[in-house]
Parts: sequence; structure tokens; C-alpha cells
Amino acid sequence: MTQITIDTKQKMIYFYQLISAVKAKGRQSRAITKFGKLLTEKLAELQEDEKELISQYYEVDGDGNAKKDDDGNLVLLDGAILEGYDADWNDLHAEQVVINMTEYQPHLTHLITCLLDWDQELSGVDAVVYDELLDLLEEIETKDAD
Repeated sequence: MTQITIDTKQKMIYFYQLISAVKAKGRQSRAITKFGKLLTEKLAELQEDEKELISQYYEVDGDGNAKKDDDGNLVLLDGAILEGYDADWNDLHAEQVVINMTEYQPHLTHLITCLLDWDQELSGVDAVVYDELLDLLEEIETKDAD
């Protein structure tokens, strides 16, 4: 099974933001769109986990969002400690993400080519995210070639 392992869920968010900014045509556009869908599925799981975490620390409304008091502050559950929520949130976002790439395999080369040909100027964090994503994708491509 071909899979990609992303170090943290926070990094997955950065990858999604980067992929969302890529403009492409034809096969490369399909590759970007399909990879974006894989990331979107994992982001939906993260959002569900975040809602579950919120419900453990805050009063929630029908949509699972934390309720606010009259001053606009989030309403903690009795006995809940804000620092505990913060620590659990950080732990959640520090977890690894594994994405099954088996069905995506025919599009991998097009995705890599698209990213390599992408003419957007990048610097700072964006450049680092771009480099890390390409490293992961090229690693899969190399493993599959073996």
C-alpha cells in the first residue's frame, strides 16, 4: 500500500493551504484537485476531533461550537481548565497523519510535475512547506519505482 505520512496535523493544514493556491491545467489540475480531496477528507476528520475536544471543555451549541457568554467569552464547563484544553489541542495538532495514496498513484507524477513547474514565488514558511511536501511526494515516487 502506498501511503504518505505527514509529521503533524498542523503541517497537513499548511499542505492544504499550499495546494489550494496552485493553479494548473489539464492532468496537472486533476492531480492537484484529487490530492486536495485527500487532504480535505483528513481535515474533516480533524474538525470532528476538534469539536469533540471542544465539547470536553466548553458548553456547546447544537452545531458543536463553543457557546459564548454576554461578553463574547467562551463558556468553560464546570471544573474545566483552559490550560488543559490548550495542551490537548496542541497534542491533537501534533499527531501524525497517514494518507492512503494507492488509488492516487496514477496522478502522483503529474502532481510532482505541477508543483515543480509552478511559477509562484515563495519565501519563508511557504517555501519550507513547499519543499517538505515535494520531499514527501518524491519519496513515495522513489519507493514505487523500486
